[in-house]
Amino acid sequence: MTSANSGSASGAINLADFVEIFQRRIKLFGVITGALTALAIIASLLATPQYTATANLKLDPNKRSIIDTPVSAGATPADNPFIETEIQVARSRKVALATITALNLSKDSEFGAAEAGGLKQSLARMLGAQPAKLSPAEADDAVATEFMSRLNVSRDGLSYIIHVDFTSRNPQKAALIANMVAKQYMLASTTMRSDALRLQAQTLETGLSKLGAEARNASAQAAAYRANSGLASAANGTVTQQQASGIAAQLSDVQAERATAMANLAEAKAQLNRGDLDSVAAVLSSPGVQDLRRLRAELLRQQAEISTRYGPRHPEWLRIQQQLNGVDAQLKVESERVVAGLEATARAADAKVAALSGTLNGLQGQLAASSRAEAVAQGLDREAEAKQNVYNQFNMAQQQASQQTNVDETRAVLVSEATTPESPSFPNKPLFALMGLFVGCAAGAAGVFVAESLESTIRSTSDVTRYLGLTTVAVVPALARSALRIAGKGTSPESYVVKRPMSGFAEAFRNIRSALMLPEADRAAKVIAVSSALPGEGKTTAAAAFGRVLGMSGAQVVIVDCDLRRSSLADRLGAEGRGPGLTQLLTGHATLDETLRPDAVSGVFILPTASTEFIPQDLFSGSRARDLLEELKSRFDYVILDSPPVLAVAEARAIAVLADRVILVTQWAKTPRAAVIAAVDHLRHDGADLAGVVLNRVDVSGHSLSKRDYAYYYSDNKRYYSE
Repeated sequence: MTSANSGSASGAINLADFVEIFQRRIKLFGVITGALTALAIIASLLATPQYTATANLKLDPNKRSIIDTPVSAGATPADNPFIETEIQVARSRKVALATITALNLSKDSEFGAAEAGGLKQSLARMLGAQPAKLSPAEADDAVATEFMSRLNVSRDGLSYIIHVDFTSRNPQKAALIANMVAKQYMLASTTMRSDALRLQAQTLETGLSKLGAEARNASAQAAAYRANSGLASAANGTVTQQQASGIAAQLSDVQAERATAMANLAEAKAQLNRGDLDSVAAVLSSPGVQDLRRLRAELLRQQAEISTRYGPRHPEWLRIQQQLNGVDAQLKVESERVVAGLEATARAADAKVAALSGTLNGLQGQLAASSRAEAVAQGLDREAEAKQNVYNQFNMAQQQASQQTNVDETRAVLVSEATTPESPSFPNKPLFALMGLFVGCAAGAAGVFVAESLESTIRSTSDVTRYLGLTTVAVVPALARSALRIAGKGTSPESYVVKRPMSGFAEAFRNIRSALMLPEADRAAKVIAVSSALPGEGKTTAAAAFGRVLGMSGAQVVIVDCDLRRSSLADRLGAEGRGPGLTQLLTGHATLDETLRPDAVSGVFILPTASTEFIPQDLFSGSRARDLLEELKSRFDYVILDSPPVLAVAEARAIAVLADRVILVTQWAKTPRAAVIAAVDHLRHDGADLAGVVLNRVDVSGHSLSKRDYAYYYSDNKRYYSE
């Protein structure tokens, strides 16, 4: 693409490049965009108007039946699928056929089978063939298909309102059909729900007896298993469980009593071992011991009185001492009897604990066996309970279904009937124009980039550098016909530089002179060949105008017409006349003075060809041509060689080698890039010294050039020119 060629050094395309592309191709973009916009507007004007009428229905999601899915807590009814289901019912083929039948639309020309036969029928009529006759079923299907293509049912946001839209060529008909579709939908919805309820009731009634039998059988099996397994249960569990519970409680109490008895016995034995029998609690609490201890205390009191009165050897004191010894002996016997009682109590408690533990172990064995049976029995109980619950639910559902079968209730209410639309819904002319403009802009942009992608010419100085590896020595603007009409007469471009020497066109050729006159390392450019890749690129005009500009600057210039086959230089510069020319000079039949012709306008000399006859001899490869150039260089400041096209005539390559510098003229945006590249390759291969490229006939309007081309600013520089 040219944009890439004129882009940055890295080759990337930036926004400025895109803008320049559109500026260069603005006409193409405008034509495509305008054409498509105009087509869209014309299509909207020619399209048959269509009118859309709308009837509004309000759904009531709270009117639910047993066949509906319950709404869970916190759920929004508007979010349930039943609203979409109702919309599908409203746009169903069943509702469409009912509406068609109610309004007799099958005979309407807008929906009739003869017109709704589809593409095949239309093609048959266009080709003059007799369309195949549709069967009644095919005709009804065609009418329904056409009808449904005009019907639209939609939901209003997240509300319960649904819109029934119908489009027709007739506004009254559109409203009539929209209202009828709404009514047929409500009727169909009620009918379908009633049929579903009736079928549901029949199904429930059929399965109810079977479920009842299954529930009864399950309960009987659970009861029989419990009876056979001995799992007769009381209010607080089975008999075994209650027995085990009682024995466990008794065992706990006996174990506590045994622990107390053992503790008392251990304490008594410990006191006996220490000889402190009087400290044993059981002994102290014995009534016999308590009586003996009181008796002993009385005897001790009496002995103390006698001892005080009579002394310890008194007979009464001795008698009392004997009684005390007897009481002590009785206390010892009574204490030992009490300790023996404690041991008997402890042994009895042990025996009781052992008996109760044995009984409890037996009951626990029975419980382990009955637990497995109880698990099975509980499973049977749960199964029986589940079947009974299912039976109860089915029984309730069957009763509800039976009650709702004859209820004629719809979920939808017609809140507003369709009215006759006043304006067509199609075509939307502003929308058509906007869409046409949008599509046109897109197509125009695509066309611009396709054109840029297919661009195969030289359009900018960057193209010259990128593809040819050369510099651009001048950009010659194209001259409009109005500019060439000077003093009411037509003027040629080569004469324009004389009549308008301060013009931008003449300035371009002075740029060539400046480019060629830059200091060179080895030699000055005196012999300058002007050539092109193909014919018709303006190289002769460029050579003549360049020579005249040099001549008007005071230099001695000769322009040599080297195009032996299509000579036109002399005619363009007004140097016609009979006489010898370059051919005769190079063949030795004329002298230089005989062939030179002055240009009275600019003071330059022209060396014409004077003969276009084919000469098999190679005139430019011999020494005569080199000698001629040496002589011309000695007599003139500049020798301009008007060379034939490089790709058309082989002599052009020989002429280019003879010149000090070669200027390649390329017609802007016309000469194929491949041709220019081939010409440059030939000249480089031959060793010609290429000075650069002249872009000829350039449109300097601004939009045709890149901002990187200095010719882009031609209009800004016009104050320096006199056109």
